[in-house]
Amino acid sequence: MPPSPAAPAAPNGARGQLPPNFYLVSNDNAGIREDGSYSQTYFGTAEELAAGKFELRGVRPGRYDLYVVQRDPDNLQARSGGHIEVNVGNQDVTGVRVVLTPGADLRLRFISSDANLLTQAPTQVRLISRNSLPAGIVQQVLLSNQNPADWRVYSGVFEGPYYLDSPLASLRNAYIADVRQGEKSIYDSGTIMVGSSSAEPVEIVLASPSATIAGNVQAADGKPAAGIQVVLMPNGPRRQNPLLYKRAVSGADGQFTLPSLAPGAYKIFAWENLPSGAELNAEFMKAFEESGVAVTIEAGAQLKIQVPVIPAR
Repeated sequence: MPPSPAAPAAPNGARGQLPPNFYLVSNDNAGIREDGSYSQTYFGTAEELAAGKFELRGVRPGRYDLYVVQRDPDNLQARSGGHIEVNVGNQDVTGVRVVLTPGADLRLRFISSDANLLTQAPTQVRLISRNSLPAGIVQQVLLSNQNPADWRVYSGVFEGPYYLDSPLASLRNAYIADVRQGEKSIYDSGTIMVGSSSAEPVEIVLASPSATIAGNVQAADGKPAAGIQVVLMPNGPRRQNPLLYKRAVSGADGQFTLPSLAPGAYKIFAWENLPSGAELNAEFMKAFEESGVAVTIEAGAQLKIQVPVIPAR
C-alpha cells in the first residue's frame, strides 16, 4: 500500500519554545516503528506551533500508538505527555487531538543496614517500560559522584508498569536483597507502577555476604569454549526481575565468573549465539529451559560449575 500521511493534528497544551517530540509505534505489525523522534514532522508557522498544530507525513496505513512528549524549556527534566491510538488508511487522518498532562516523578534510592555497602551502589540504573514504550520516552537516572543513599528522581514518567535494569558491575561483596515500592516488596516481579500523576518511591536494599560462581563452559567435544555468553537466571516468579540476572562472557580458557549473587534458586545457561535481550523473553526461553544447569545459591557461597554450550541454531 502506498504511504499515506496523518495530518493535521492538534494536541492540547503543546506550547512553549521547544517543539514536542512524536513517537509513532505500530501496534498491528502493518506499519512502521519509530523508536526516536518522528523524522517527518511539520509544524507550520510559529503561530501554528504555539497553537499545538502539527503534521506527520509519510505514514503507511495501519494501526498506531502515537505518543507526544513536550519538554519544559526552563527545566528539561520536566515533561508533559499524552497518548492516543490512531488508525491510518489510504486517506489523510485529520482532527487528531492529544491531551498532554504532566508526567509523574519517581524517586529511587539505595539503602542498607551496612552503610559501607552503599559505596558499591551502581552508578547507573535504567528505567524500562514493560509496555514497550519507545526508548526515547523512558529516561534513566545517573547516580555517579552522588550519595546513593539520597533520593534520585526520574522526571516526567508516563503512566504504566516499569522495571529497573543495571549492569551492577560495581557490586563486589554486596547483593540486592529486596526491591520495595512504598511499603510493598516487588522483589519477585520487579514491576514498578507509575500512576497518571504520582508514583510511590522505590528503595533497593543491599546486603552481604554475596555469593560467587566460578565456572567453566565446555563445548560438545569436551574442550573449553571461549567467547560464550553466560546468563544466570532466577527461577519462578523472580525471573520477571531483570535486576536478579547476572551475565558474563567466557575467556580463552572457557572460564567465567559471576560475582555479587543473591541467595536463591537459579539456572545457568551458556549460548554460542544469544540475540540481545532474548533471555528476558519467556517464549524464547521455552526452547532452552532443559539446557540450563540448576543451582541453589546460599549467602556467601563460593561455587564451581561446568556449563555445556547451547550451539547456535
